[in-house]
Amino acid sequence: MTDRRKKATAIIAVAVLISTPLAYGQASKAKWEKANTSCFDSLNAGDLSSARRTCSEAVRLAESITGDVAPLAKSLSNLGTLLQRLGEYSLSETAYTRALKAAEQSSGKDSTLAALAAGALGLLYIEAERFSEADPLLRRALVTDEKLLGPNSDYVATDLNNLGLLRIKQKRLPEAETLLNRSLSITEKLFGRDHHESMETMNNLGTVYFELGKVREAESMLRRVLAFRETSLPAMHLDIAESLNNLGTVMQAQGKLEEAERSFQRCLSIVENVVGPNHPRVATVALNLAEVLDAQGRKQEADALVRRGGAILQQKP
Repeated sequence: MTDRRKKATAIIAVAVLISTPLAYGQASKAKWEKANTSCFDSLNAGDLSSARRTCSEAVRLAESITGDVAPLAKSLSNLGTLLQRLGEYSLSETAYTRALKAAEQSSGKDSTLAALAAGALGLLYIEAERFSEADPLLRRALVTDEKLLGPNSDYVATDLNNLGLLRIKQKRLPEAETLLNRSLSITEKLFGRDHHESMETMNNLGTVYFELGKVREAESMLRRVLAFRETSLPAMHLDIAESLNNLGTVMQAQGKLEEAERSFQRCLSIVENVVGPNHPRVATVALNLAEVLDAQGRKQEADALVRRGGAILQQKP
């Protein structure tokens, strides 16, 4: 129920940018660093409109730096993140694959930079439901970071969280719970419980508890994550939408249909605002809301949402 690799931190112009490096002149690293930081900050703030410009600029600058491809690896990872959030999965895969190649060229296959790029590509494959391709990439990231940084690094915590997310999708819930609890233990020691890294893992743990039938534990954890995100993020942020969708699912399972409807409606409004009306995430939330409305006997409204969600999914790349 999450979309995560914040440490690796994207449309016609972008497609050209990915496939054909542009001659931009010799850029200084200072200019690249400024553009890349702006890109990263826009992504974390959920400002995808600004990220379109800054992430593209960062890649262009990185491509013109000679003798060092590490900046290109980092900027391409950010670009891949933007494209993934926008639902441009094929272009995102191209960006992440280029980022991994550049990272390996810059620092070697067994490097934290390469692990970062591998993890980001693995997360894209989770979202695309290509689980068999995601697994070796996420395990590679974990093994590399544990070897280079030790078992209690924040990078290792991120790797554990990401692998735990994959295990949720694969319905390997006991393994997911173990991985996520280990991740949470690390982030709480490093940053405290009320920190976005800890909350990211708690969000996924809430999913595990729900899938295991521990509905009350799931609700308590997901409400805490939502409250934290609402006070620490902009109102129109995809992480808030994610929490609302997750909480709506739990409320629906308990028969609290009115609260579930409110959660899904608010989630839908945020997702439409951030990524547009035809993104696959819009379809997911629309179909969730349709189930709740149908359970309330509002068949006409539910059918309209089902048709809308189906139409979006048919266009999914």
